[in-house]
Amino acid sequence: MQSYILLIIVDNKAETEFINNAMQLAGLACVSAWADTKERVQRILGQMLPDFVLLDLEVAGMNSLDFLEEFRLSSKTRDIPVFLYCNPIADEVRGKALALGASAFIERTKTTETLSWALKSAIADSDASATGKR
Repeated sequence: MQSYILLIIVDNKAETEFINNAMQLAGLACVSAWADTKERVQRILGQMLPDFVLLDLEVAGMNSLDFLEEFRLSSKTRDIPVFLYCNPIADEVRGKALALGASAFIERTKTTETLSWALKSAIADSDASATGKR
């Protein structure tokens, strides 16, 4: 079984348990780190680099699209897939997020089954893209 390091950027720490449960249900071994501020993210990235980032589009006190742009500008993090975790969003916001380097959109859901399928699909697509680049 492939194992991953997932950086979860959400402002509700309880949400990380829901996300981790969905990863487990998907059969994806995962070690996760949680951050709710840009400063926490920077501390975590100073200690380790994740395989994937799950970025809530609506983190209180942080502009997630600005964060995504900065994340992509860094040579250290530019190739790490970033999945935007969001409610349905306007096409304009989706287009901007894609232009800034979002790898996938994972819609918020109330069931771990639906979230597990979305995470598994996004990770598989990213793994396939990474393999194709080599």
